[in-house]
Amino acid sequence: MNDENLITFNQMQPERHKELSRLGGIASGQTRARRAYMKTAAREMQLRMVYFKDADADLKAEWAEFQRWRRSEKKRRVNAGKRGRKA
Repeated sequence: MNDENLITFNQMQPERHKELSRLGGIASGQTRARRAYMKTAAREMQLRMVYFKDADADLKAEWAEFQRWRRSEKKRRVNAGKRGRKA
């Protein structure tokens, strides 16, 4: 960047200084809003990860219970079939 092209605010026309300050304020507000949104989104993602981790543990426990039930039902049917054939 060429330092000769830089003009300080006190050397600038007051209208130009006012315009640049206004544009800088708008850009600053947009950046603050974007950062706040990203912070909220990150927090929401963390909460969802915790929720799904807990839900995943519950789902695994339910699946294990279902598999135990299925094995016991299969065993019960096999035993009922054997009793039926012997009689």
